[in-house]
Amino acid sequence: MTRKVGKLSIQDIAEMAEVSTATVSRVVNGYPHITPEKRERVLKVIKQMQYEPSSIARELRMSQTRRIMVTAANLTSPVVDELFRGMERRATEGGYKVFFAPTSKTYDREVDLMDQLAKRVFDGAVLFGSTLSAKELEKAAKRYNIVQCSEFVPARVAGVSIDDEAAAKDLTAYLLSHGHKRIGLLRKSSTYSGQARERGYRAALKEAGMAADTPLIFEADYTYQGGIDATARLLSSHPDITSIFCTNDLMALGCMNALRASGRKVPNDITVVGFDGTIESTMCEPQITTISQPHFEIGYCSMDTLINTIESGRRQSMHRFLPHTLTIRGSA
Repeated sequence: MTRKVGKLSIQDIAEMAEVSTATVSRVVNGYPHITPEKRERVLKVIKQMQYEPSSIARELRMSQTRRIMVTAANLTSPVVDELFRGMERRATEGGYKVFFAPTSKTYDREVDLMDQLAKRVFDGAVLFGSTLSAKELEKAAKRYNIVQCSEFVPARVAGVSIDDEAAAKDLTAYLLSHGHKRIGLLRKSSTYSGQARERGYRAALKEAGMAADTPLIFEADYTYQGGIDATARLLSSHPDITSIFCTNDLMALGCMNALRASGRKVPNDITVVGFDGTIESTMCEPQITTISQPHFEIGYCSMDTLINTIESGRRQSMHRFLPHTLTIRGSA
């Protein structure tokens, strides 16, 4: 029985061509990564049924929610504000609405939020610091439109960030070039960024012919109080330290105040460097030498990657690194 053209849907076209609706979308939009056989089947059905490609495009638009979810451990991180501004700019340009959802770094909460993708409440999600494993993320990325942003889990999932390891290596090399040999490191090992920044620190020392002194590496939260507490422990164990590398700016601000409380002057007695390039690095005297991240651009590019994935039907797994900047100020 011949179907009436007016009653056809994109699902009908896909079914008759024995392909997915995503493949129909790719053929109509001219995307190259489709086998000639599938492309020919889709075009043949469209021609036979006299179905207008514009009708398919319209139906695809109607099937979208035009809503995007952005998850983050919390919504008050110094880094988050600029990232979110970049995301919102790109989403607005594309006609999408953004919904921010805090996870509080709770696994069950994140699983519940991911379930919203399964229910088609959102067209896709940008994840800033996921609690899911690499295997879980890769599995989810095969089913849903997902992009990781800034703080990420190493996995075959699309993402945008700076190269934390290379940036930390540059910062450590800068300290070494100024004669420092006793460089303490305050890092959060439970995060990928903390692990990558430690690798960069170690790589710079190795390149300079120095072995990393593990006792000089201290665990610290990415918080102001975390910087105070870790600095106190470091000074207690190694009072001869000449420089401290804090792996985020808020931690570095706490470190500066802990040093001041101990009677040490920065940079005369000891130098301090931070990481991220947030406003906190300018909220003390002297201001903090740091690695500046292009947070707005990272957020914008993350959202751009997601929107392109949604509209093309092609899920990506490439991670894109944006350039970082060594911002030299008075603390080192």
